[in-house]
Amino acid sequence: MVTITTTKDDATYPLETAPVLQEARNYPTHVGHRNSAKHIGKVIFDQLLLLSHLLNGQVASVSVINKTGSSIGAFKLVRISGFDTTAGKLKIVLADKDSQTTLAQFVTRAAIANDASGVVYRAAAGTSQNTSGLAVGDTVYLGDDGAWSATAGRQKVGVVKTVHATTGTIEFYVDDPVIRFRIEDLLNVDLAGVLDGYTLSWNAAQSKFVVAANATTDEKVKGSSGDATAGYLDAKVDNSTIEVSSNALRVKASGILNSHIGAAAAIAWSKISKSGAVAGDVGAEYPFSHSSHTGAFSAADNTDHNNDGASGDIVGTLPAAVVGVRVRATILAGHKITLNRAGSDVIYGNDGSTTNTNVFANTVGKTIELECKKTGVWIINFMNGAWTAA
Repeated sequence: MVTITTTKDDATYPLETAPVLQEARNYPTHVGHRNSAKHIGKVIFDQLLLLSHLLNGQVASVSVINKTGSSIGAFKLVRISGFDTTAGKLKIVLADKDSQTTLAQFVTRAAIANDASGVVYRAAAGTSQNTSGLAVGDTVYLGDDGAWSATAGRQKVGVVKTVHATTGTIEFYVDDPVIRFRIEDLLNVDLAGVLDGYTLSWNAAQSKFVVAANATTDEKVKGSSGDATAGYLDAKVDNSTIEVSSNALRVKASGILNSHIGAAAAIAWSKISKSGAVAGDVGAEYPFSHSSHTGAFSAADNTDHNNDGASGDIVGTLPAAVVGVRVRATILAGHKITLNRAGSDVIYGNDGSTTNTNVFANTVGKTIELECKKTGVWIINFMNGAWTAA
């Protein structure tokens, strides 16, 4: 039976603030006033509480055994690796920065020989350290094989207290790597430096996450999925119709030609501004006034010609007779308008007769409209006043 030395008053068994974990067999034999189940339960309770403190990072020191096969020196960073049932103690090994599972939990204050027991601590004033090149207050980190390192790594383990090549001091403090680490400790990044849009990525060479501003990508495009080479937009557009100007796409001046417009495309006449329209523009019942003219009239559909302002006769050659084209002519000045046929086209008079001659009129108010109903054939839809064969 395990017994303990108790005080006279069972009601006041203070718990140690920073207890040292002990195995039950080391408790002294009971020499006190009473030996009861309550006293025995107190021992078990204390040991369970100490184990809970250990798991939650609240134990300042713990009794351990070194079973690594080599001596572990003073001020070495160690971790719990298991339990030695023969010694009844926790086993320790040297901690290492290379894995989250090998981070430090304690630091030694004195060397612990192989197969020997000792005590490890959460904190220690590490003397006889080479801290040259560092400054007081600098953070030190877990390195390799239980050593500390000035290079930022996975786990912070202390700060520089004094600077010297042989007698420097480091104040070690080892927090539980699982329970106590902040997210920036686990990732080993300074989250205070992270800005909106920054990238967090793992750097294998440094064994840590690094933060960097997103790099500016020189964006290029491909003409299609079959385009083997990406390029800038101005090289990927049809510069005969669309161009890049002032870093924006626009329709190139005079870039849209009839060849670019589908045969089925149509624009309502009401949508077209007539302001400034001249002969040769798109026409649809819009009058073109000729002060003088000799040669072909516009081949545009629905052209309407007059001689308003003319100082002499107007001679116009009709466009080729293509189905759907209409041409109208009106005398608005006292001069002749002559309509000549193109090539071998023929004109049917309003009385149904065929004339292979041209037509003219010179009396103000006379109007004529011709429409092609069949290729090569003009039909006179109507005349206002007589138009004479020329």
